[in-house]
Amino acid sequence: MEITVTDEMIAELVELIKTLTAIPAPSHQEDRRVQFILNYLTDCGYEPFVDEAKNVLVEISEAETEEGFYLYTAHTDTVFPDTDTIPVRQEDGKLFGPGVGDDTANACGMLLALKYLHKLGLKTKHPVVYVFDSCEEGLGNLKGMWAAYQRYENTIKRHIAFDGSTDHVVNRAVGSKRYEFTIETIGGHSFNAFGRKNAIALAAKMIQALYEMKVDDLPGKTTYNVGQISGGTSVNTIAQKATFLFEYRSDRQEHMEVMRKRAEDALADAMQVRMELMDGTRWKLDDETTVNVKVIGDRPGMGAVDAVLQAELSDYVKQKLVSFTGVEPDFTSGSTDCNIPLSKGIPAVCFGIYLGELQHTREEWISIDSLKAGMQTLFSVILDDCVKNI
Repeated sequence: MEITVTDEMIAELVELIKTLTAIPAPSHQEDRRVQFILNYLTDCGYEPFVDEAKNVLVEISEAETEEGFYLYTAHTDTVFPDTDTIPVRQEDGKLFGPGVGDDTANACGMLLALKYLHKLGLKTKHPVVYVFDSCEEGLGNLKGMWAAYQRYENTIKRHIAFDGSTDHVVNRAVGSKRYEFTIETIGGHSFNAFGRKNAIALAAKMIQALYEMKVDDLPGKTTYNVGQISGGTSVNTIAQKATFLFEYRSDRQEHMEVMRKRAEDALADAMQVRMELMDGTRWKLDDETTVNVKVIGDRPGMGAVDAVLQAELSDYVKQKLVSFTGVEPDFTSGSTDCNIPLSKGIPAVCFGIYLGELQHTREEWISIDSLKAGMQTLFSVILDDCVKNI
C-alpha cells in the first residue's frame, strides 16, 4: 500500500514546519508545542493524550493481534533556550530557522502522515503508538522516552525514530555521562591576598588534566568535551567559585566505565586527591577549598540487541530510503530516542525526512526539494503497518 506525496502535500508540510518551528520549545518547556500538536491531532480525528513527561501520544490498537506495539517517535524540544517566537524564513528553496530540521521537520512529517492515515480511513495490522516526545536534547536526558518506555514496558516490538536526515541512519546507541564540577575556595583581593587558591585556576588545571586523556586506543568511537565554564567576580578578585560542564561518550558501552576510571585517574594526578565520580561527591583539597561533583546527564548505550533483528530493521529502512531517495544512507552511531530501546535490547533505528545543514546552530536550514522523497519514505514505512478499513 502506498500514498503518492503530491506538491500540494509538500506545500502543506512546509507551512506546518514554519508554524511549528516558530513555537519555542527548550527542553522541559515544550508546553506550547504540546498544545499545538494536541490540537492538530484532535482536529484530525484522533484522541491524543499528554503524559506526565509532556509527551503527546496517539495509540492505535484496534488490531486483533496481541503482538506488542510498534513505536514511532519524533521529539518536540530544541537545543535553543529561546522562549520568544523563533524567526523562520523561506529563501532560495530552503527553510531557515533554529530547530527547523532537528527535529521540527520530522515531527511535522509524522503529524501530516497521521492526518492522511485518518483521512483515508486506514486501520493498523498490529498495535501502534506514535509519540511526540519531550526532552530528547542535551540535559533533557531523554526524559520523554524514559516515560514512554515505562508506560509500554515489555510490550514494544520495534522502534523507529524520525530524527535527522535521509542520508544517515542511526542504528547504534552512543552512551554518555555528563558532570558539573563546582570549585569553591576563600578567594580575596588580587593584590592583597595574592597567593591564595583561585577557583578558576583550579578549574583550568582539572580541565587540562581531562584533556590529556587518551581515547585513540579504544575501538569504535569515544570522545570527551568541556562545553561550558563560568565563575569569578572581577578582574581584581581571586575567584571564589568556578563551574564547568564535562562529558564523555562512547558507542561501546563497555568503554563508559573505562572513561570514568580514566577521568578519575587524570583528576587524581592533577589535584592529588582521589574521589569517585559519583553524584554528590565532595572533594576537600584543603581547609579552604572543595570540589563538588554533580551528575547532570546519564544516557544508556548499546544493550544486548538481537543482531539478526537489528540488521533486518536496518536493511528494511535502507531499502525504503534507497527506493525513494536514490541514495544509500550511511549507518552511524548516535545519541537519539533510540538509546532507550537499544539499551533494553529492542531493535530500533533513527532517520529523518530532509536534507540540510548546520543543525544545532541558529543558521540551520533544510532543503524543501528533499522533503518529497523523505515524506514518501516516511509514508511507506508507516503504511506497512496498515490495511484498508473495509
